[in-house]
Amino acid sequence: MTNIPEDTQLSQNMQFKGSIVALVTPMEADGRVNKTALCRLIDWHIASGTHALVIMGTTGESALVSSLEHLAALETAIQYANARIPIIAGCGAVSTLATIELVKAINKLNPSGFLCVTPYYVKPSQEGLI
Repeated sequence: MTNIPEDTQLSQNMQFKGSIVALVTPMEADGRVNKTALCRLIDWHIASGTHALVIMGTTGESALVSSLEHLAALETAIQYANARIPIIAGCGAVSTLATIELVKAINKLNPSGFLCVTPYYVKPSQEGLI
């Protein structure tokens, strides 16, 4: 487990509180993730008092990057943040199987939490979501 700030509650059912920002993913002109700019954004949010960041949520262009780029952006954010701020990993995908595989890979990076969305264009019932 990472060193999470003392004012952040950790348990099996971790609850995030406060200002949680779904961070946009800065991109280079050629479409690659701009890791330097991503680190600057993390620093800015830490200095500004943001309580947690969502990296590669649907706001973060997750549908536009490959799974390798998705994982690389999360790895960069988690390592750079170094537990100074909780990092919540976006992990939605078009299919349930793709989401499961992505969650397995992200889990190895030890994020503070996961933000999973329903597969795009699929409208399951509440029971189907569970």
